[in-house]
Amino acid sequence: MRILFALALTGLFVLRAVAQPVVDDHGGHHPDPDTLEKLGQLVNAEVPELNPKAREILLRHDTIPGLAMPPMTMSFQVLDASVPETLKPGDKVRFTADRLGGVLTVLRLEIAK
Repeated sequence: MRILFALALTGLFVLRAVAQPVVDDHGGHHPDPDTLEKLGQLVNAEVPELNPKAREILLRHDTIPGLAMPPMTMSFQVLDASVPETLKPGDKVRFTADRLGGVLTVLRLEIAK
C-alpha cells in the first residue's frame, strides 16, 4: 500500500512539472522600456506637509505617467531619510516615484528652480 501511495504521489509531481510551460521571458521582473522612460520623467509637485520621523512626504503632484496616476495630493515614502529634513511646507519640487514593495516611494527628488 505504501508503495502504491508513493508511486501515485510521484506521478502527481511529474504531471505537474510536465504540465507547466517552461517559458520565462522575465517580463514580470523588468519593466518595458516605455515604462522605464515614464518613470524617469520628473513630475512637478508642491510639498504641503512633511513627516521626517516616518520618512514620509505629502505631495500635491501633477500626473505621474509611469504610475498612470492623475494629479492629486498624497503621501509618499522616501528612501533617503534626510530628504524631509531638507524641505519645508510650500516648497516646489520635481520627483520620480514607483511602487516598492507595494508602497509608493519617491526615488528621486529635487527642488524646482
